[in-house]
Amino acid sequence: MEKEKINSLLITWLLIVTGLIFIIIVIGGITRLTGSGLSMVDWRPLMGSIPPITKEQWLTTFNLYKSYPQYNIINPTMTLLEFKFIFFWEYLHRMIARLIGLALLIPYIIFSIQKKIPKWLNKRVIIMILLVLIQGIIGWYMVKSGLVNRPEVSHYRLATHLVTALILLQYIIWTILDLKKQQTNNKHPLAKLILIWSIGIMIQIIYGAFTAGKKAGWGYNTYPKMGETWLPEAAHMYPSLLANILENPIMIQFIHRHLGVILGIFLIIIWIKIIKTKTNNTNFKIIATVVLTLLILQILLGIFTLIYKIPILLAILHQLTGSFLLSSITIFNYLAFNYNKANN
Repeated sequence: MEKEKINSLLITWLLIVTGLIFIIIVIGGITRLTGSGLSMVDWRPLMGSIPPITKEQWLTTFNLYKSYPQYNIINPTMTLLEFKFIFFWEYLHRMIARLIGLALLIPYIIFSIQKKIPKWLNKRVIIMILLVLIQGIIGWYMVKSGLVNRPEVSHYRLATHLVTALILLQYIIWTILDLKKQQTNNKHPLAKLILIWSIGIMIQIIYGAFTAGKKAGWGYNTYPKMGETWLPEAAHMYPSLLANILENPIMIQFIHRHLGVILGIFLIIIWIKIIKTKTNNTNFKIIATVVLTLLILQILLGIFTLIYKIPILLAILHQLTGSFLLSSITIFNYLAFNYNKANN
């Protein structure tokens, strides 16, 4: 009974951290879409928690921003009030990131002193804390790429920043599932296929970050064709196939829009096989249906975000739904690799 109470406490703790990560993913999306990510041109992990307060402090911060490319190239007429708006989102993004670190670290210290954390969980929480620290470093490394010559961050660094956050999120969710129930050695017959499909989803998410980083969604705002053709000639304008796949915004959009549909078709096939399986484990069928529903919603949101030329609300919903989708896929994989014929 005591163990169940402790597990419940630990699960609540990690669920709070999970909620904060969902929030920062949304704030991160708003920060990117409003062009706010380059408004804080310095990185002070410990001493940068107090924002400008007086008019003099704001003017000093604004003048510092004026010495970087985003102001000179994109925002040369920006007022102090407009600067405060973009500064707010980047500041909020950084503060929530620090809150996530503290939300992990402080309870970890308290629970460790109280000896409530089992050895296996102790190792995982240390990894979580390290991932948060790495994420902060990657975030600054990403911002730094937009403070040099061109006021845009590297799409590789943006993808790394997003994927690291999602890896942390899924790692915590997997750990919560381990706390809720003992693992089994049983695998669903489709477990490996589900895992391979999930890797495809991760590639799709990376291309989503590439699409955002290269602003690839601002061109060819028609669906299903890109303008008058399925694949414009400009998709081959870079000197090599690899350069087009990784750098060309038109090819990146092409891959992102069609890979999602391909993955959707494969999931429908997997889902049909699962639904037809004779088993008492309705939970597994439910999570498969949830994953399929979220994927269809995600595809539709992506299409509408594209054809309406990236409105902020739709773009944020697209990113948030992607996070929910990946989280449901983590549960899907967990149940596939820890499968019971009855409800588990």
